[in-house]
Amino acid sequence: MGKPSLDKGKRGEREVAAILRAAGFGGARRGWQSRAGSDDPDVLGLPGFWIEVGFGRTIRPRAKLAQAVEASAGKRGVVPVAVTRGARRSDEWVVTMTLFDLIGIARRLGVDPSGETSDAPCFVADVLRDAVVRGQRAGEHREGGG
Repeated sequence: MGKPSLDKGKRGEREVAAILRAAGFGGARRGWQSRAGSDDPDVLGLPGFWIEVGFGRTIRPRAKLAQAVEASAGKRGVVPVAVTRGARRSDEWVVTMTLFDLIGIARRLGVDPSGETSDAPCFVADVLRDAVVRGQRAGEHREGGG
């Protein structure tokens, strides 16, 4: 992998960490990477998740998710996720995970599997929406926008 590609990856990892910090996860930072293999996820600071970041013109979410699954194998209570975004500023960060992990998260949040109305999904949606707004504001400030 060439230096420009590595630099782009680092930029993406720093951006994801900054968004997480703006969302209240103050310890979010880039993970330590070694040439022999990944000792840390790309981004640390969101407990319970192994985050691999993909950023650029040719992102491959499934490949990043496979990398997260492989790297987190054997680590109990860790959900592997790929966080990816295209190179354009208008592209949004997207999270990719397995359906089974999503079901597990929903159950832990108290979503009622019977389909009955629950406050949990509304609460989760509100929390996530607030985090996204804070993250976007952090990104706008960092990029010199609004």
